[in-house]
Amino acid sequence: MEHFGICAACGQGAKRLRACASERHFLILCDECDAAWFTLEDEAPTYLKQPDLPCPACGASLVQPPSRWATLDEIRQLGWGDDLVSKSE
Repeated sequence: MEHFGICAACGQGAKRLRACASERHFLILCDECDAAWFTLEDEAPTYLKQPDLPCPACGASLVQPPSRWATLDEIRQLGWGDDLVSKSE
């Protein structure tokens, strides 16, 4: 499971890259508490409206299909591959 470290907000979940349902935008999202970050440099998380967690860029859901966790290839294409704490090859 690819992730960027443990969520500072809840201390339990992993910060992972999520593709919204439009599959055009990506957001860093805690897989436990749904805290969100726009970039790896952001210190304070954003909390999106429950239950669909709308993408800030387009409003598409970060929960409903076809939203999904980003693949390792997508993470690398976005230039964040070196920032991963854990990656499955």
